[in-house]
Amino acid sequence: MRIRCGKSQANSEVQMHCIPHTPPSQHAPNWLPKPRFQAFSSLATTISPLAGYPDYLLVDVALPGPPSSLVFLSDLHWNGRELPRFQRLANAIRNLEPDWLVFGGDACVFMDTVPGALEWLASLTAKRGRIAVLGNREAQIPWLDHDFWKDLYQRIGWTCLFNEVLDTGDGPLFFGTEDARYGHPDWNPVQQFFAISGTRPVISISHNPDTAADQPTSTFLGNLILCGHTHGGQFNFPILGPLYTSSRYGRQFYHGWAEREDGTLMLTSSGIGESGFGFLHHRLHCPPEIVRIQFHS
Repeated sequence: MRIRCGKSQANSEVQMHCIPHTPPSQHAPNWLPKPRFQAFSSLATTISPLAGYPDYLLVDVALPGPPSSLVFLSDLHWNGRELPRFQRLANAIRNLEPDWLVFGGDACVFMDTVPGALEWLASLTAKRGRIAVLGNREAQIPWLDHDFWKDLYQRIGWTCLFNEVLDTGDGPLFFGTEDARYGHPDWNPVQQFFAISGTRPVISISHNPDTAADQPTSTFLGNLILCGHTHGGQFNFPILGPLYTSSRYGRQFYHGWAEREDGTLMLTSSGIGESGFGFLHHRLHCPPEIVRIQFHS
């Protein structure tokens, strides 16, 4: 499969880098402090090496809902130079045989790596559907509108959501937001589904946990919010922890579980790729991970 990206107002080598974003850390008071990956009364979490690629972790979550499975991955940061690594990862993901595959954004590093990133995503399989949102890497290019990205994802068999709800019928109901930094997140479209959230899981996908943390408790965010963006800190030093999380909330949502006062759960994944160049394109005490959610009656 070959995918071409248009050169609207710029050539295909536009660098998709992160603009430094380090304001003083805020705190979201309506979110309860929770240890990373603590098991709540309504779910159980286990962590183990990913079968077929033990350098990655598999975070397994059990949730109530119609029987099905979902795999969540985020922050690919495709640079075109690590093909054996990501081919091996793709095989391991396919072996999980999920019903739903969800991607949390940040597919690529440069515009000229978009085709390779999308071809890799196209190689992943799911029995019932594949859903994506944009990350800040894609959303920061103002001349590439929603239709551009929707078309690219549609051509590889994925659905890209922009403040939209995807009703799967008898399965989970998915809501995808725009990016917190370069988009315009709007939670209004999902408010009408609060009434059914007790019988069908409402899964929200937000690249950045700040998008959800910014909202008041009166705003329905879904039963579970899946996020990436922070890379779990990427460099986690002993005792000190992560020095930078790329979140306005510092370390409050940098990795693992968070719970709001109303019981809403948010899971921030460390992602599958890395940002940075040279020696910074690595991880320290922060392995990449895949999240699998298994719904049960």
